[in-house]
Amino acid sequence: MKIVIETSLKNDTNQETDTFAAIMDMEQLAGIVKSGGLEAGNKALDGFIQKYVSQLKEKFGKYVNK
Repeated sequence: MKIVIETSLKNDTNQETDTFAAIMDMEQLAGIVKSGGLEAGNKALDGFIQKYVSQLKEKFGKYVNK
């Protein structure tokens, strides 16, 4: 199973939309928890969230500067 966070940025002026998605593979996360414990799973989740936030900042910055 995969969890998808899809984010769309839409400009009301010209109706331009920029969409991106972050995907987390839950089977991979379960494997990390199984082999490394909950702390390793939490670190993996933190990494996923950091990547998503980084993507959001990058996309938002480009979008705002258009």
